[in-house]
Amino acid sequence: MSILAAINSFSPKRLESTRLAEYGKLIEACSGYRADSSDLKPSRATLEAIVSRVRTGSLSLVSRRELRVAISAIGLHEGFSTEDVLGLLTEASRRRDKRCIRASLNSLFFCYRDKSLRDILRAYVRQNLDQLMESNRRFCKLTGILEDNQAVNSVATSLLEGNNIHQASLAKGLSTFILSTAYGIELKLACIRLATRNLKPGRLEHALSFAFDNIVGTPPAEFYEALVDPFLHQPPPPDALKKIVGALISRYRDPRLYMWPILLGKDGQRRRDECLVAVRRWLSIEYLDLFIRIIEETADDQFMPRKKFWLRYFEKGHVTDLTLILASDAGRVAKQAQRASPDTEYMKWSHLTGANSNQSVLLMRLGDLVIAEWSHSGALRFWRDGDKGAPEFHKPTYVGQELRRASMEVRIGDFMRDAIRHDKNGSWTTWARRAIEHHTGIRA
Repeated sequence: MSILAAINSFSPKRLESTRLAEYGKLIEACSGYRADSSDLKPSRATLEAIVSRVRTGSLSLVSRRELRVAISAIGLHEGFSTEDVLGLLTEASRRRDKRCIRASLNSLFFCYRDKSLRDILRAYVRQNLDQLMESNRRFCKLTGILEDNQAVNSVATSLLEGNNIHQASLAKGLSTFILSTAYGIELKLACIRLATRNLKPGRLEHALSFAFDNIVGTPPAEFYEALVDPFLHQPPPPDALKKIVGALISRYRDPRLYMWPILLGKDGQRRRDECLVAVRRWLSIEYLDLFIRIIEETADDQFMPRKKFWLRYFEKGHVTDLTLILASDAGRVAKQAQRASPDTEYMKWSHLTGANSNQSVLLMRLGDLVIAEWSHSGALRFWRDGDKGAPEFHKPTYVGQELRRASMEVRIGDFMRDAIRHDKNGSWTTWARRAIEHHTGIRA
């Protein structure tokens, strides 16, 4: 049943009553249309049949609706070659079908990131611009989509200059539909790249909001590369770093626990790994900062020497995994710090029982070592990664004893000990540094 038939089957006289029961009857009358609405989407078989006619020179046998459906599928159906597209557009021109011309503009949105198809469709729409509706012509003028490949950067620049990027995008006719297409992805990427090149106040927040809003599921992999690649060797300022990490973790989740999408193109796996190494390093430093803040707030005078010692390993990327474990009082301090800095909402920690309420533990993987750094009067303990007694990472709850028992012995002066105490004269840093270098070969 078509939508027109479904509506006609419901008498207008029945709309005179405002009783709620009548609304249900209207819904029932239209349900037949919903049941058959999938017929509007061309099947692969239908498209392949149309493509076959293109290739055999028998396009005259294709109906007007089939031609329009095929043009609408450009950029969505992998079976179209550039020759097929040229054949479809040539036939649409021969028939002077305005609806096909309008469909070709939508196809330009969907295949915008395919250079060959983009150039063909752009030229065709430009040639038939006067056949488009006024709203479409206005959109083309405001965005420059029919001009050249740099126009998208100009649009991105103008969007970022205003105070409300969402209102600015609507003013240019950038609907949710358009922003969901390949053109929308390219425009969002342009905004991210411009914002990361010039970290002016507010610009990065606007770009992140524009890029990630209204995306269902995991965003394209190119988004995280655009945010991370400029800072692979030098992180952005702290405020910008928090915003970038917060956006990445909220949309792609913690890379230490979840797989991020592979990047397409040349060396995609290598590029992805480089981005993940940087994000993990940034995350680790953020957790170290929170750990030190907790120690400081809970009156431990060791926080500055510890931060200075560990930061070297974190900044050089030697810490490859980390879990922050907090007892009750330390947890409350962490929540207060998180509330004071909304950009750290992504930070999670585990709960510690069987220890003093103000204690916390930084559990780290450094080379082949698992290291538990206890706060306050707690000690520094080591395990070989893979040992039966080595603590696991990312458990929701830990008992203090499992972060102390079976730790390996390390040299402290002339003796072997199962832990390094944080003495106030600072000699613990010498023994810790030597233990790490001896067992991993890593020097900081």
